[in-house]
Amino acid sequence: MYKELTWMDAKRLRAQGMSYVEIAERLGIDRRTAKKLCVSEDPPRPGRRERKSKADDYEELIRAWLSGRPRMKATWVYQRLCILGYEGSYSVVKRKVAEVREELSSQATVRFETLPGHQAQVDFGQAKARLLSGLENVVLLVVLLGFSRFRKILLCPRQDRPSLMWGLAECFREVGGTPHELLFDNLKAVVLKPRSPGEDAVVAPEWLSFCAHYGTNARICFPYRAQTKGKVERPIGVVKSFLYSHTFLDLEHLEKELALDDRAWGARVHTTTGMAPENRLLLERKFLLPLPEKPFPHYLNLWRTVSKDCFVSFEGNMYSVPHAFSGKKVCLRVTAGEVRILSPQGALLSAFPGGQGRRGEAPRPRSLGGPSRGGGGRMQPEKARGNGPFPLPGGEARPLLLVRRWPMAVETCIERAGFSLPPEGLREVILEAGRRRWSYERFLEEVISRELALRAEKREGMLMRLARFPQLKTLEDFDLTHLPDLDPKILAEPGELGFLRRKENVLIQGPPGIGKTHLALALGLKAVKEG
Repeated sequence: MYKELTWMDAKRLRAQGMSYVEIAERLGIDRRTAKKLCVSEDPPRPGRRERKSKADDYEELIRAWLSGRPRMKATWVYQRLCILGYEGSYSVVKRKVAEVREELSSQATVRFETLPGHQAQVDFGQAKARLLSGLENVVLLVVLLGFSRFRKILLCPRQDRPSLMWGLAECFREVGGTPHELLFDNLKAVVLKPRSPGEDAVVAPEWLSFCAHYGTNARICFPYRAQTKGKVERPIGVVKSFLYSHTFLDLEHLEKELALDDRAWGARVHTTTGMAPENRLLLERKFLLPLPEKPFPHYLNLWRTVSKDCFVSFEGNMYSVPHAFSGKKVCLRVTAGEVRILSPQGALLSAFPGGQGRRGEAPRPRSLGGPSRGGGGRMQPEKARGNGPFPLPGGEARPLLLVRRWPMAVETCIERAGFSLPPEGLREVILEAGRRRWSYERFLEEVISRELALRAEKREGMLMRLARFPQLKTLEDFDLTHLPDLDPKILAEPGELGFLRRKENVLIQGPPGIGKTHLALALGLKAVKEG
């Protein structure tokens, strides 16, 4: 292959009137080559040689793998090909994977638009919101109708199924109907098993019930294909930029600002549709499915242990429980509008209005049959501050005590001090100290004792999770009747955990079936209880 300089000299000599033979003699090349260079309009370029690779026979297989899993590494491809009989080197496979991946990424895609009322795209997003009290992680639920581009953004306590159901129900109520299809990625709140190239996603039974109630259908995207629901991916980035550039008073103020931003989005002309989403929604609304008479009864079940002062905590709010359940576990059934406390058998103990948000002004009904608080065997009813009695199911009215918000400086100091006891717990101690007229020493003793008790409870819970006991066994439950030759004093010394203080080991030896596992689990549980 001749260089560009030879081509340029041949063109120059030809322009001077020299023949092809004279040019060939001058440049030392063949006459036919001189003619070819003079006739060519472009300088000579070296052509790419077609090289056959050992991975060519497996190209279709590699393409199929990368189509389903674009992020599959070349090392995994090489290992699988070796199982199938590939005898080449890894570098050959690596070049072939890069070539196929580049070809797949450069393929053109078809932009699609949905019919009115056909589809809504749904996704969760996490962001940091700057409040006056500091940065706080918030969960955003974004719902966008595909035809009108109507957008709804809601703050959710968490990325779970009840929050998703509540947010969609609120969106359906606002738009006045239900789309025929809901498009998700592989959210854990929706699917039990994600979608794969050869297998459909396994949708949770609760979610199927939700879809059947509203008459809609759930469609699951392929993993790692965000462009499938690109209409909703873009607004999430816009909202995160909005949060990053603003400071909010609290979460309630943040919700109001998001609602105002949604209205501004609806009034702004969309560049793709050429219409404002709120005007286009008027066209789409008549194609939506009608709403059912009642919303879907979605709820979240949480288990809590009742504190000694007969309260359970949820999202920073304290809820009272009858004194008979002090120290026991109860079930909190949480919906968007109500918090119900149930016994382990499912009996209703109390109910509270929901939707208060985190550390908001949540009412605390008091149980009239509760523990004694300063005289008498029954707690004296208190008058509600700024509110009347809240009627519970069954017509019974119980007095309220509204939980007022801490001053911002005090709450910030509590958080920086690393208190395990929430501000609502400290507020309860202050109210009780005022009623009983405690001294400063008695108040400090109560605060420290509650803080230590809560820390011990958290530490015990953490140790239990780390231990991962398959069963809970105690030394008291160990049956010695089938071991008449065993002296009970032998079990007394390890049961006092003296071997831990001496940093010694305990060896349990014997034939199968005599309770070695029981003793080991019992000693581990005893150590966890002792901290």
